[in-house]
Amino acid sequence: MMTIFQPFANTLWNSLKDTEITKVPKTDLRDTGDSYVLEADMPGFRKEEIKLSLEGDVLTIAAEHTTEKQNEEAPEKDGESGETKTAEQPESKGTYLQRERSFCKYLQRLDISNVDVEHIDAAYENGVLTLTLPKKQPAKPEVKQIEIQ
Repeated sequence: MMTIFQPFANTLWNSLKDTEITKVPKTDLRDTGDSYVLEADMPGFRKEEIKLSLEGDVLTIAAEHTTEKQNEEAPEKDGESGETKTAEQPESKGTYLQRERSFCKYLQRLDISNVDVEHIDAAYENGVLTLTLPKKQPAKPEVKQIEIQ
């Protein structure tokens, strides 16, 4: 028996749904005089899913969000108590016909060669990652006194 949803079974979406897609977050970069302020839209992420790393003069912003699939496999055993536990699922009714929000991965790399890396500040609020990147201060020329003999 054919249901009304079977025409969706062989769509291009279904062939791509498990493909890993990396997105670059939409960002704004402002120069405030003594620092740069970067704001990156990262909706749907928890703070714990966002990783900031520094390698040389490259700052990497990476985030990965996955939603657990419905637990169709055998339940896991808790190592200490031996009790059976199942994956916690949000309470929802029905079966998904299409699910596009279950996986998202962001990656962006920035050259920060003119930033004082010891004083970078990061905050995440309402789906927006805000980085304050203070500029390196120009090196002051060192003045040496020479004694006359």
